[in-house]
Amino acid sequence: YGDWSSDVCSSDLSDRLASTFGGQFVFFQPSATGGWGFGTTMPCYDALAMPGRDSLPSALREDAILLALYDYWQTQRAGRPFPDRADISPHGIGPKLLPHVGLADLDPGNLAASRIRLVGTAIVDELGLDPTGKRVGDYASGVYLEFKIALAADMLRHRRPMLGVSAFRLHEDDRFLMVRRIYLPLTHGGSEPVMLLFGKTFHRPSDPAVLSQAIRLVL
Repeated sequence: YGDWSSDVCSSDLSDRLASTFGGQFVFFQPSATGGWGFGTTMPCYDALAMPGRDSLPSALREDAILLALYDYWQTQRAGRPFPDRADISPHGIGPKLLPHVGLADLDPGNLAASRIRLVGTAIVDELGLDPTGKRVGDYASGVYLEFKIALAADMLRHRRPMLGVSAFRLHEDDRFLMVRRIYLPLTHGGSEPVMLLFGKTFHRPSDPAVLSQAIRLVL
């Protein structure tokens, strides 16, 4: 892992993020040598669990695509801890969401070996590649891969959906993108989550300050 600033959570930035995002989150500062500095997961803020839409973090409430996918997942689980793969259908997700959605088989013992089953066209267009059929470690590397693995590991550990907000660029001369991801656990004929339904949206913020943190939120 890269450099970790242990006093991140005591800064006033923590208070601003808490009021903005709500929920439980961890975040990481850029390392001194460039790129993202990742370290031990550190919960910086825990909001009281309040029922209803208002308890969701604003990063999710303000993203119509990811919020609709989260609502669909909640509906399909029908009171169970997780919906099953059989409960998820393209018709149920709908044509508006499908370009932003993907499905993956998880390998809990080696999350980098998790395999992408399908991925929406909007994601493919932004990435400039189609990862369908590939393992995560085949097309992602470095801190980008570390962030994706950490998000999936948090989802499995907490047994709850995860929302991730991060920034990356595919090439040195590219402008940074802010990416919001939602990871939604699925079973496949059993009781434990072994699949991942995910949504991803891309944003090009005019304020570079929003790119200065990577955030993971437990929903």
